[in-house]
Amino acid sequence: MNASLFLLGFLIVICSILDIVGTYTPGWIVGNGSLPGLTWIDVAGILINLPVGCYIGMLIIFGVNTRLIRNQGFTDSNRTPFYVIAGLALIAIALIVACVIMVGCSINSYNYGYYNNQLGYSAWLCIASACLSIGIIGISIHLARRKI
Repeated sequence: MNASLFLLGFLIVICSILDIVGTYTPGWIVGNGSLPGLTWIDVAGILINLPVGCYIGMLIIFGVNTRLIRNQGFTDSNRTPFYVIAGLALIAIALIVACVIMVGCSINSYNYGYYNNQLGYSAWLCIASACLSIGIIGISIHLARRKI
């Protein structure tokens, strides 16, 4: 198996695990104090589920496409799904960044007095997933443009 293809699969699996753990663990907000009326955090709570769907889509497309590449080689029709993987990774990055910004800005508006709320480990796992997804975009575009 090609090293780039193996690395892409590895990154997709790692990013999927990081994002799923980051999304569904309770550590988004760490601190003490009440957080009343959090409309932006509610919106972010809904939007953060969409990158999980993007990563699941990437896993499915990668699995099917890898099977086709093993059987047929790098044909034109087998290279084009890598652009879809790159697009899904870009969408996932944008959604994760938007959600973390919404939560971070909402938390800062409620930090007053002795309350000290901040982003927890779940948010940082999602940010790590978004950072590694930049590698998914680069490798996917490299594989899509590869000529054999």
